[in-house]
Amino acid sequence: MSIALYSSLMTQTNNIKQQRFILVLILIYFCLGLVGILNHAMWRDELNVWLLVRDSNSLGELFDNLQYEGHPGLWYICLAWLNQFTDNPVIMQVFHLLLATGSISLFVKYSPFTQLQKILFVFGYLPIYEYLLISRNYAIGILLVFAFCTLFEQRHKSYLILAIILLLMANANAYCLFIATALGLTLILEYTLGSRIGFSTIASKLHILSSLTIFFLGILSSIAQMIPPADSTLQGGLSLWRLQFDPRHLATALTRVWSSYLPVITPADSKYLDVIVFAIISLVLLLWVSTILRQKPVAWCFYSLGTLEILVFTYTKFLGSARHYGHLYIILIAALWLASYESPSDLLDPLYKSRKGEALAYKNLDFMGNMPAPMLHPYSQSSTFIRV
Repeated sequence: MSIALYSSLMTQTNNIKQQRFILVLILIYFCLGLVGILNHAMWRDELNVWLLVRDSNSLGELFDNLQYEGHPGLWYICLAWLNQFTDNPVIMQVFHLLLATGSISLFVKYSPFTQLQKILFVFGYLPIYEYLLISRNYAIGILLVFAFCTLFEQRHKSYLILAIILLLMANANAYCLFIATALGLTLILEYTLGSRIGFSTIASKLHILSSLTIFFLGILSSIAQMIPPADSTLQGGLSLWRLQFDPRHLATALTRVWSSYLPVITPADSKYLDVIVFAIISLVLLLWVSTILRQKPVAWCFYSLGTLEILVFTYTKFLGSARHYGHLYIILIAALWLASYESPSDLLDPLYKSRKGEALAYKNLDFMGNMPAPMLHPYSQSSTFIRV
């Protein structure tokens, strides 16, 4: 048997195994979700959305009612369409299951992570519970985030499809508005830097201008929908923001990073020692991830902007629960995914140069940051060969 024939057979075998792994993982996730929703008594906030849609007599009335919801209307429009077929809210659960399964399908099939990493993500707390069993407007946003990551390479030809995804993402929920904003600004920065980071695109000026218009239209329309009326008391309405400096509250907001990345032990907000310890750990995690991404400026920019946006909102407006600050974890996953498309760049090296007392800290962070290096820039092309 020739080497070429043997290599071809091995490639086919590996492809079959890979496809089998993808199919089995998606089916297990779907079946667990189906069993879960059939045994899940819907919460008030789930049914409230369905009742709001059901009792709105027109699309205009629906958007009038949305002023008190604190979210833009994409999810509500989808439910309004489903409500044309039945008044049974179970259809909302089935639709949500399909959205969640769709996002997992994209992740399992197209993300750059290892099989073990994919299994750990799929059956983690957030994807298997918060974003699967509870029928809210978060699964549709995550599907759009993963769709963006899947189609990210399209920017070398055109930005239109990415701009449309960002428009929809911004209108999925408040947290995806932050993610869409960070992704859009990151694309603008990447285009501006161009050859400095080895990036080029054949997108025409008309396509770029059209894409920018679509992106900003999505952002502005989402914000317009979420501006509450004067009599709204949701999270203090439009007037209540925490703008003064409060070290304790800042530490509490920072703990959301830990609670999002590793929701095994969740610090109690009422316990000062817990808050301080996990706030420090959260800062270390943020520094570690930024160090991992230091040679991937596009992913680094998105990660930094997206995380900062949500943390600022968490501090100034709403501490949130797992499904809210869980978007910090989604940002982490998306940033690592986007980083796999980038070639290494030294653009950010000046930010990580050691100085006297900082030398040891940066040395340690550099060591930690290089631990996941094979995932971001493999030392061999074996994984590429297997995927061919």
